[in-house]
Amino acid sequence: PTGNLYFSAVVDGLGRIFGVCPPAPPPPLVLPEREGTFCPGCPDRPFFHALTEFLGPDGVLGGDIGCSSLPPHFSSWLTCMNSGTSIAAGVTLALAGRQTVVSLIGDSTLLHSGLQTLIEAAATDSDQICFILDNHWTAMTGHQPTPATPVDSKGKPRPHLEIEALLRAMGITRIIRADPFHLNAFRSAVKRLLGERGFRVVLVERECGLQERRRPNPPGWRSYLAIETERCHECLVCYERFCCPAIVKDADGSLRIDPFLCSNCGVCQQVCPNGAIVQMRIREGDRSP
Repeated sequence: PTGNLYFSAVVDGLGRIFGVCPPAPPPPLVLPEREGTFCPGCPDRPFFHALTEFLGPDGVLGGDIGCSSLPPHFSSWLTCMNSGTSIAAGVTLALAGRQTVVSLIGDSTLLHSGLQTLIEAAATDSDQICFILDNHWTAMTGHQPTPATPVDSKGKPRPHLEIEALLRAMGITRIIRADPFHLNAFRSAVKRLLGERGFRVVLVERECGLQERRRPNPPGWRSYLAIETERCHECLVCYERFCCPAIVKDADGSLRIDPFLCSNCGVCQQVCPNGAIVQMRIREGDRSP
């Protein structure tokens, strides 16, 4: 059989197997339509925000299965795990330097099926920038640890593989470690690499925001970010281009930041051109700032 596996088909099949009359199907769920996106505090959001500034409409972006495949950012192709760097290696040969080619691979995919591809790319000096998005976890499918996860879910250090040391052992010599939450430094690194040729790797390191927030915080005050309406020019850079779910547009068109969604990553402060986003504090347990 082919097609979708609906609830009704499962109930009917089980009924025929066990010889029982299936119960009446439940009423269909009416769910609100919404576009998939990165969670508040996700390191992939500032990464893509900075990358799209440089890549331009003619740039080629090889995608990989994982959190990085979520909208509003779209890759030139997305087929399977390790499709980013491997297909990009062939694309660079066809383009022969006429267009910039970058590829993505997550830390989980890297250790699952990507090592052979990176070895080949390094050996042939494939003309691409490979971004390894290292959020320390298999984040999209359950937050399982990887061999390179440095701390467990409670924040306790654990024995782990050093990805940079592994890359250098594979023959990769041009490696930059970058934190996407520090936008200016990240932009400088990307800008420098765009002027070079050959195989270049950027190890983009920042832990998954969800996993970090699951750990208990000590009692007391918690910092979050807020929009000062007097400074806000409603340019919508934070809302429409950066697209953080913690930034909410009210019915009157004004913007605000939900303090209980805000992870206090601070990137929206760096994105805002008017200095309208400021630090605030809330006492843990309170429901109002």
